[in-house]
Amino acid sequence: MKILTLALTIIWMAIFSGCMNPIPNKFLTSNNYGFVSQCAGIFDFGADYEIDDSKIYAFKKNVHRTIYIKTEQNFIPTQINAGLAGLVPIESCGDKWCKIYYPCGQKEYFVKKDDIVKRKY
Repeated sequence: MKILTLALTIIWMAIFSGCMNPIPNKFLTSNNYGFVSQCAGIFDFGADYEIDDSKIYAFKKNVHRTIYIKTEQNFIPTQINAGLAGLVPIESCGDKWCKIYYPCGQKEYFVKKDDIVKRKY
């Protein structure tokens, strides 16, 4: 019984102290200083890339939070969840599409420009 109580206490502390994010976000996480893009692989400890608050956007209310990958012909939706309150770091925008800042791989991710708004503090 003591072991079960100890295990549950450790899990509870991990969840509520920030060790586990209940709404994961592939593109964005936070630390004590602000937002970061966190890259981690199987054999490395990860790298954090700080993201300026001016690049943080949120999905509009009542909009399906869809992330897209650009192919040679068009944009296709992915199964990636926006997570973390629907926030995404935006690198740049064109007429219709905004590129998500993601320095962690070769794939480029996008959102529709009309689906996002500048994050309010």
